[in-house]
Amino acid sequence: MKIPREFPQFKDQKTLVLVTGKQVAKAYLAENGIIDKVFEFKIEKPKFSDNEGAFKSRGHGKTIRSGIAREENKDVILLDFLKLLDKELKKIGKGQYPKITDLFILCPDYHKAVIQKALPKILSSKLRKLIEGNYLKTNRTSILKLL
Repeated sequence: MKIPREFPQFKDQKTLVLVTGKQVAKAYLAENGIIDKVFEFKIEKPKFSDNEGAFKSRGHGKTIRSGIAREENKDVILLDFLKLLDKELKKIGKGQYPKITDLFILCPDYHKAVIQKALPKILSSKLRKLIEGNYLKTNRTSILKLL
């Protein structure tokens, strides 16, 4: 997609824009007036197949209470997300990292430290701006306004 004239055109700059959420990530590469989506992925929440985590409390020969604790394992989701992010960054990294001059990250506040640690060293040194917030449903031109 061509970048409208009122926005930065990234002349002779290869800029990576990474937009993440808790389970979703998108990446755009901008250069010489053009911005293209490089990748997008979403980690699905686990589906429960049966009554996993069911419990019963008994006392004096009777069932006092029972229930099902269906909590999603946030650590597993985060690890899957980081593995997939690393894989996607490595795909565009082959031969591209030295050419990338700037990196912009748009992510929620609670996720910024994790994302920064997950970046390859060569990319983390090119970080120009980290914008906090949920911008996953924001279009490219609105993202360019923030940069």
